[in-house]
Amino acid sequence: MGHTRRQRKPLNSAGISLIEVMIAVAIMSLGMLGFIAAFSQITKGVKHAKGRTLAANPLTLEKLEVMRRVPYHKLMVSTATVTETIAGYGDITYDVAAYPEETVVVGDIPYIRRVLVEKVQSVGNAFQGLASSSDDLGVKRLRVYTLWMEEGAWKMYEASTIYTNPNLKPLRGVIQGTVTGLANVQVTALQDPAYYGISATGGGYAFSVPAGSYTLRANLIGYFPSYSGLLNVPSGATVTQDFTLSAKGYGTVTGSVWLTPRLLVSKVVVSTTHAGCDQEFIELFNPSTWTWTIASATQTAVIDVVTVKNAGGAIEVLDLTYPNGVIASKGFYLVANKDTVYVNGSSRTADAYLDSNNCTSKLDGFQAGGAGIRWVAGGEYIDRLSWSNSGVGNNSTLTEGTAVSVPGGMYPEDQLARRIEPAVFNTTYGPAYDTNVNSNDFQSYLSPGFNVPYTPNTSAEGTKSVVSGFPAWGAVISADDGLSSAVQAAWTGTPSFSLASVATGTWQVGLTSGTYYLPVTNVTVTNAVTTAVRNAATQPAWDAAGYNVTQLTSTITSGFISGTIRNSAQAALSGVVVSASGVTATSDATGKYTLTLATGTHTVDANPSSAVGCNNSYVSVSSGGWLAETGRITTGVDFTLSGGGGIKGRITNNGTDPLVGVAVIASSDGNERGFASSDSAGYFEIRNISTGSYNVIPQIDTGESVSPSSPTVSLTGSGVTVWSATFTLTGSPGTITGTVKTSAGASIKTGVLLVATTGSISAGPPTNNSSLRSGGLIYYTASSLSDGTYDLEVRGG
Repeated sequence: MGHTRRQRKPLNSAGISLIEVMIAVAIMSLGMLGFIAAFSQITKGVKHAKGRTLAANPLTLEKLEVMRRVPYHKLMVSTATVTETIAGYGDITYDVAAYPEETVVVGDIPYIRRVLVEKVQSVGNAFQGLASSSDDLGVKRLRVYTLWMEEGAWKMYEASTIYTNPNLKPLRGVIQGTVTGLANVQVTALQDPAYYGISATGGGYAFSVPAGSYTLRANLIGYFPSYSGLLNVPSGATVTQDFTLSAKGYGTVTGSVWLTPRLLVSKVVVSTTHAGCDQEFIELFNPSTWTWTIASATQTAVIDVVTVKNAGGAIEVLDLTYPNGVIASKGFYLVANKDTVYVNGSSRTADAYLDSNNCTSKLDGFQAGGAGIRWVAGGEYIDRLSWSNSGVGNNSTLTEGTAVSVPGGMYPEDQLARRIEPAVFNTTYGPAYDTNVNSNDFQSYLSPGFNVPYTPNTSAEGTKSVVSGFPAWGAVISADDGLSSAVQAAWTGTPSFSLASVATGTWQVGLTSGTYYLPVTNVTVTNAVTTAVRNAATQPAWDAAGYNVTQLTSTITSGFISGTIRNSAQAALSGVVVSASGVTATSDATGKYTLTLATGTHTVDANPSSAVGCNNSYVSVSSGGWLAETGRITTGVDFTLSGGGGIKGRITNNGTDPLVGVAVIASSDGNERGFASSDSAGYFEIRNISTGSYNVIPQIDTGESVSPSSPTVSLTGSGVTVWSATFTLTGSPGTITGTVKTSAGASIKTGVLLVATTGSISAGPPTNNSSLRSGGLIYYTASSLSDGTYDLEVRGG
């Protein structure tokens, strides 16, 4: 039998080895992994883009459009809000009551949608949010936030829009005139100070206003303001009003300004002998308006008393016993080496002492030395006094400025006493003069003989008036007269000031140094006469008769806005509430008010309708753009309030049952003058509108109807409230809600079309054509969401 033998291939013949196969597989795997990674990133990019697109439209932008379709006054302002920090986006504030957050699932992505509706005002080129309780200026800002989770982190899309009141019409009339011989006179419509004109060379002025009734004020610094009567400005008309101004008389206000912020060392005697016992004492004085604590009730020191001998001596903290631990305002405190000291035939019981029978002094005579007080906590010095031995040897730590030079050092009975004012010492007033220079602040009584010149005071000796303090160099002084300009106190020596060209009358003068401030009221200025403050008639009055000085005792970081409230006859109105940025004040018997405000620009509201104590006999007026500066008074923010009244009515759905939250406006000459919303019983009251004729118009949606539609009412006097009508509103919308499910009970996640009508629907929805749209039946449609739920808005019926 024959066989065929197979031949082996030579070892060097062509082929693929196992190693080559493995390398090829590795290369292909790397390529496949790269493709998978790229595909994953592409998928993520598409998903992220999808998430943002859905957040923007329809969830955010369409929500804004839906809200803008609501009539202006029916779009409720957010009154209950919370603020939350979103990482990467900052703080957001949103509504939790009128517009609670919604969870919406679109494209299998759960979104959270939040809304904020706020009143705003225009400030410069931007809009500034207002409190929900503020008056509505005709502008609201709508914000919608849409949030979703992406790779473990919150993402957010935000959009906002401005919604203006369409019932506020453009300017319709013109006021013009001439101010005799004066340029730069501001003529203001006091019912709305946002409308004004400035007289040009020759005195002519003109400005536009909405149709209505106005009282004008012509004002120029240095002149008494002039007021017009109540002018009626019809739509499209030009009304002329001329003015003549009279120059004001003026006087000058003078005084000096001081600070009293710290406790002071007031007297020192290093040695005086009684019955063979060496005595020494340090007197303290409190020029401030508050009580200082030296030691607690448990004998624990709060403030240390320290002494030193010579430049190289160690500062020693006195280990004291404290029978009295406090020092009253403008009172004294005696620290001694023993419990009772005898000076000039009188005994003084020390408020704090080293030892009841100690006859050894800490401050030896015939050498330099010093004394001071400092906080136990932190060791910061409150006050220091140092004296030298013929100009040398004083301790620098206890020296303020320049030490008191004592030839040969302090002898027995020598005394250093703090002055009451520059270069003056006496015992009538409190020793408060304090320039931080020992040689300026203290009077030296050296080698007087066998008696200490002045007996020390303890807490038992009572208090003394202060006529100086630390000089408030450069302090700012201003008055609310509207004529004078702020001045500064002197920068050296006595901190005196002279405020010139203050209008005749009675004013408030504000004095400020850094964060310290004091208002002095009832400052009466007479023509060509200088008035010094403080005096017996000012509030507060002088501390010491004949001393026209002011100590600033309160700290402040605020500014002030002031003005006067008058009625149409220019008589002062008292008790009128004035507010700005949440701060309120009330006008006094002269019509004046002063608001203390944070620094910045403010809108001032006179008799705001939202305020407790609003006077319904007068209208509400606002004026914006007023600047409050730290410690200064911005003057001339005056208001004239015309007589106001109210309009009442009721909103029902059938003449009997109430409708809640329906907005109603009062319109005159096509311009909105006031609005209100119906309460839980359907009643509304439009308050604080001026006398005249008005159309009362409920604000309704498209498809709604109301009867009567716009009745006319007349307000004939201030404080009068008239009845308009009982309105019947029909066709108000309602909402049908539910969930679309399969026969097995599962929610249908794809959009399902829902149709509602007052008639009947056959097997399927009718075709949307011209015949359907012109027919008598109305069809309402909506689509279900991805969780199967739906909201279908329909008209009542």
